[in-house]
Amino acid sequence: MKEDTVVIKTYPTPFEAEVARAKLEAAGIGAAVLHDDAGGMLPSLSLGSNVRLLVHAKDADAALAILADEEEIDEDMEEMDWDDEDWEEDSSDEE
Repeated sequence: MKEDTVVIKTYPTPFEAEVARAKLEAAGIGAAVLHDDAGGMLPSLSLGSNVRLLVHAKDADAALAILADEEEIDEDMEEMDWDDEDWEEDSSDEE
């Protein structure tokens, strides 16, 4: 029986789509990345179009939830104050 697939998200680069695919597959959801670059021979073909991330229709909601959680983590990381003193190396331990 053929299962329907749906595009759940698009990305500007194949790398970003592959990272998302790997996150979904690590969670047990099969996913595929679809973009047109003539089998890697003409990577510039995908510059004008988005790279698509596909999953089985039955997994779409779960996949979107997983990716939404990851985006929240990424946003939290961007908002952190990386110049805070807590992140500086403690020089008192050095002898």
